[in-house]
Amino acid sequence: MRWQGPLIVIFLIVVVIGMVSLGENYTPEPSPRSSRNSEYSGTLAFYLLMETYTAVERLERSPQNLEEGTYLMIEPVRLPTEEEMEYIFGWVREGNRLIIFNPAKELMKYFDLELSTCPQKFASAVPHSPHWSSQHVDSLDLSYTHYFNCDQDPADITILFSDEGNPLVIEIPRGSGEIFLLSTSSLLSNNHIDSEDNEIFLVQLALSEKVYFDEYHLYPVIEKKGISWDSISRLFSSLYSLFFIQITLTIALFFIAYGKRFGTPRPAVPREIQSSELVESAATLYSRAGKREILKILEKDEKNSPLPYQKR
Repeated sequence: MRWQGPLIVIFLIVVVIGMVSLGENYTPEPSPRSSRNSEYSGTLAFYLLMETYTAVERLERSPQNLEEGTYLMIEPVRLPTEEEMEYIFGWVREGNRLIIFNPAKELMKYFDLELSTCPQKFASAVPHSPHWSSQHVDSLDLSYTHYFNCDQDPADITILFSDEGNPLVIEIPRGSGEIFLLSTSSLLSNNHIDSEDNEIFLVQLALSEKVYFDEYHLYPVIEKKGISWDSISRLFSSLYSLFFIQITLTIALFFIAYGKRFGTPRPAVPREIQSSELVESAATLYSRAGKREILKILEKDEKNSPLPYQKR
């Protein structure tokens, strides 16, 4: 078939484009704050640190049926629903712990608090109030652009760390449990957690029977799915799409070259037809070569051979 080779190439390219496009649309962008991220802003070091002390789990689903322990929410991008927060608050009241690092402003409505903004500051935040989590901790090495607005100083809120009067770490009791809010997540990033005070504070704060790293709310909800013109334009800018297209072209060209070299395979010829054609072609060959004696032998053998219906 004349167009078989080009059609194979076009078909394979279309398949790869479809697979890559669907993959890029259904797969969320990796979060810089993920506990799997080993880069500057990731929290992999914090995950590995806690893993040396207790059981740790990356929670990649909506929080339900949690065991006793500590729930870590680090810079949530996808805001928890009211049903999820209701479950978490009920879980905390049973004597568990919720820790939120750098909460979104929309999340503060659940705590009747506000976040104030300031230019980025690098600070060594000192303990503001005595607390079991700040024992043996002189100061926290961190940077921040937000702090909690606690001007009213509610009676049920305890300021644990502050810098220049800006509350950075606060505690809110809830039933038999506790909620900790930290206005920044810089102290647990991979380049800040090596500070001795940061490490001691984080271990004391999060240590429990089990520690949950919330990965579920680290990724935004993907609203547009499937193949679209916008997604196709991103295919050739992806790190993996070009690689797969090159592999596809290589495989397609290999099949085309293989077909050109060896041709299209023919169906097998039945043995009876093959034998008779062989005898006929041999006779023609020997006739052209003038081998009359061989032709006589072949003719004699053909006469003496049993008929097909006489064979057993």
